Amino acid sequence: MVFHCSRRRWCWLFNTRMRKPIFILVCGWLFIAIFTFSLLSLPSTKSINRSNSKNCSYFRKFVGTSANGPTKFPLVIPHVEPNISCEDRKLFIAVFVNSASADEQHLLRRMAIRKTWGASSEIQPRWRVFFALGISKNTAVDLKIRREALKYNDILIGNFTDTYKNVVIKTFMSHYWAYFRLNCEYILKADDDVYIRVPRLVEWLAGPAELPTRFYGGYLHEILTVVRDPRLQWYLPKEVYNETNFPPFSQGSFQVVSTDMLPSYFHYTQFIRKPFHTDDAYFGVMARDLGLSARQIPGFRFSLPKTDEELLAVIAFGHQVEVTGMLKYYLRYELLAIIPPVYQME
Repeated sequence: MVFHCSRRRWCWLFNTRMRKPIFILVCGWLFIAIFTFSLLSLPSTKSINRSNSKNCSYFRKFVGTSANGPTKFPLVIPHVEPNISCEDRKLFIAVFVNSASADEQHLLRRMAIRKTWGASSEIQPRWRVFFALGISKNTAVDLKIRREALKYNDILIGNFTDTYKNVVIKTFMSHYWAYFRLNCEYILKADDDVYIRVPRLVEWLAGPAELPTRFYGGYLHEILTVVRDPRLQWYLPKEVYNETNFPPFSQGSFQVVSTDMLPSYFHYTQFIRKPFHTDDAYFGVMARDLGLSARQIPGFRFSLPKTDEELLAVIAFGHQVEVTGMLKYYLRYELLAIIPPVYQME
């Protein structure tokens, strides 16, 4: 059948050679429209930050987000933070998991933690898990993370690029936020590839052990030589830290500090020594200079447990515990909880 145009000016619509570019143009318009709609429909940072706890009696006066000391190190409050009540901010220990916006793997780890060891209950003393992130260079990734933050109400996002060099900014962001926005006794900083039995840690911290008022501990590195090879990511030049070895420090996969230490920590970062990117080693240097001793927490270990006996004896382990591993360990702990115990923890 031959189609004849009654009006010459509309014939180009039915020209075979014109169909492909027209199709591409229409698809482009649709993509722009959908993307614009997604931006407009995304809750603003202000709406995510909206909180029903603006007048919590224990809130400390916030002193600002910029560096206010000679080191110029930025202590930042996240521009996206959970919306929780004053009562829910009263915790025995706040758990901050350093995650990342880099790829899908970190999202899967966050989901696994929420479903396994990070699923807190109302058992006293109370605890809660939060995730700390920076911003991505990819706008689409940032939009996805902001939606995740709104859905799960457990994410802090700082206004800095999410890179390895900025992990130390991320770590201090969560501590800074906890000091000004929570009412808690301890902070546990962790990576997103570890497994932690938080209730057991709470038992130990609140138990009969005579802990110092100002506490810093975890899985300790007793002696570690400073890396001077600029090809390695842990490299530190002598002008940043000129000693040969680090003092004992808690390995960065999981470390615990008491909140009464935090004002001294913040002052140290601003006026005494600028933080360097190997944040766990920096904490050890800072603790030593402030007259504190790092403490090994029983049950904290770097290697993975291989038997049920080891599994029951540990409190925290990792790193490189991936999603399937978290699920495996969680299910095993669930099973061991209903089986008459053969092994007792020390």
